Amino acid sequence: MTEDNDSSTMNILDIDDDMYVKPRTRHGFQHSDTGQHSRDERDLLQTSNNNLTKERDQLQTSYNNLTKERDQLQTSYNNLIKERDQHQREIEKLKIKGNVALNGVATQSSLYNNRYASDAIDGKRNTHYGSCTHTQKDRNPWWRVDLLNVYRITDVTLTNRGDCCPERLDGAEIRIGNSSENNGINNPRCAVISHIPAGETHTFQCNEMEGRYVVVVIPGRSEWLTLCELEVHGTPAGRSCPEGWKTSGSSCYYTTTVIKTWEESRKDCNERGAHLVIINSREEQTFINGLYGPGNETWIGLTNVDTEGTWKWVDGTPLTTAYWKTGKPSSSLGADQDCVAFFHHSSDPGEWNDEECHKSNNWICEIF
Repeated sequence: MTEDNDSSTMNILDIDDDMYVKPRTRHGFQHSDTGQHSRDERDLLQTSNNNLTKERDQLQTSYNNLTKERDQLQTSYNNLIKERDQHQREIEKLKIKGNVALNGVATQSSLYNNRYASDAIDGKRNTHYGSCTHTQKDRNPWWRVDLLNVYRITDVTLTNRGDCCPERLDGAEIRIGNSSENNGINNPRCAVISHIPAGETHTFQCNEMEGRYVVVVIPGRSEWLTLCELEVHGTPAGRSCPEGWKTSGSSCYYTTTVIKTWEESRKDCNERGAHLVIINSREEQTFINGLYGPGNETWIGLTNVDTEGTWKWVDGTPLTTAYWKTGKPSSSLGADQDCVAFFHHSSDPGEWNDEECHKSNNWICEIF
């Protein structure tokens, strides 16, 4: 037995040192590959977590950058809107500043409650009653501005009344031209106003129509005509007159220092490619009055030599608006006074007198 025990001990002790002996645990031998696997998984999870954290931080940075860019874009957009609005206001100011009607002379078919024609060219787009023109309920009521010069008109802008009756302008016509005959209503038409809502401003394109007069007329019915503002935009037609001639509106005028009979004066104008002056408006009458000093007399292109009592201009058109001296004309009373001279005054726009055609006076020529 002793030998057997010694032999067993020797067998155990003789185990090769190079052999791995697994230590005992409570439940037996411990498995080293399981621990290594856990460590590997833990390292992978940590690495994954680190990568996710890094990606999260990168995404947060990207988000912050995008938010910053968004805010910058919003600021830029807001600035652009402000600039746009500012430019729009500047354009409106330039339009008002470039409104050639501001220096014109306005008239209308009648006056209602002291609402004058000039209220439509005061540069204000106020739409309440106190800032607008107003006629009586006329048949074919009209409003007209004399621009005092001929313009190539690009557009006309109208502001309608805001507190009442916007439909009154429905069907109104805008007419532009150089004739004041029939209050300018016979001039070519730029546009027909279908409707402008209450208090609104509409612009009508006129394609550079040339004219001195801009007229708004409501044809074919009895109506009150009300305009709160009328703006005219265009450029001077820029007529070039011969040297020594004077310019007003679309016409050129030539004044003389010598005197001749009416027929000789007419012939002289014809030789200059012109005619004896034809006066179509009070504004032109006033301009002609200023060409000579008070007390002077000058021949104009008006005569009744063809038919006694029927006064016509040298271009064959009948006389419609006259500025006769009190008690004139008198040729119908038997006197041989068939030609008309202009009496120049110091203050009023002057007046006309029928005289004998063989009398000698200065004269005024006109080129349209």
